Amino acid sequence: MVVNKDMTVDRVNQTFLREFGYRREEVLGAPCFKVRYGLGSPCQEMGRWCVFDNGLDQLKEQGFLSITKEFEGEKGDIQYDSITISPVFDESGELVQVLEVSRNVTEEIKLEREAQKSKKFFENVIRSTVDGIVVVDTKGNVLIFNEGMEKLTGYSANEIIHRGHLSSFYDIDMAKENMRKMRSEDYGPPGKLNPTSMTITTKQGEEVPVTLSASLIAIEGEEIGSVGVFTDLREVLKMRKDLEAAHLQLVQSEKIASVGRMAAG
Repeated sequence: MVVNKDMTVDRVNQTFLREFGYRREEVLGAPCFKVRYGLGSPCQEMGRWCVFDNGLDQLKEQGFLSITKEFEGEKGDIQYDSITISPVFDESGELVQVLEVSRNVTEEIKLEREAQKSKKFFENVIRSTVDGIVVVDTKGNVLIFNEGMEKLTGYSANEIIHRGHLSSFYDIDMAKENMRKMRSEDYGPPGKLNPTSMTITTKQGEEVPVTLSASLIAIEGEEIGSVGVFTDLREVLKMRKDLEAAHLQLVQSEKIASVGRMAAG
């Protein structure tokens, strides 16, 4: 759509006519705000952005403007247009018209927002999971380090992601061995590591017993990294030790009771 400085439409292409259901004679000379958005007054009077009111100086300086406009569709739904505006100058260098090239990007924006919501949900799940979750690239650089892992190791995510490496808390030889197992068919499904007992090292140097479950991450068949889930075994081992002690105490009590019964007999 080519628009004159008085906001009347000078010309449009066939796609514009087909998209909005106009005949050419209905469009030429008509106000751009009426033809384009069905408004009875200029965009700026309706609280909308207008290049003639808000962007001419910037347009002259930059040579073009790119914006995304939100507007109400015919069915009352929200629509989005990606618009690129270019100046048209006369022989004396005076801006006399603007060329507006627009494309409806409603579906793209909806998909992008859904992807952002899914990403946010995924991040919240990872962040709130009690177990430690770590995602690394193929070189062992940490990409995701959740709160569970922060509590488990004493490292902050910022320390590990920006200044650390997988080897900061995970024995590198053990890491290589587990990667070998994941790439092999001899230790379970290829690309996965069944729960494996091991230890990791905290920031304070403490050895913490954990179980590790891991999977390779691949896109279109190409390996790009791996994800590991670390479960703290300290409470489990403590409970097991307490149960063993209680069992031993029970056995001893039974032995003493048996001796007592024999003595009584």
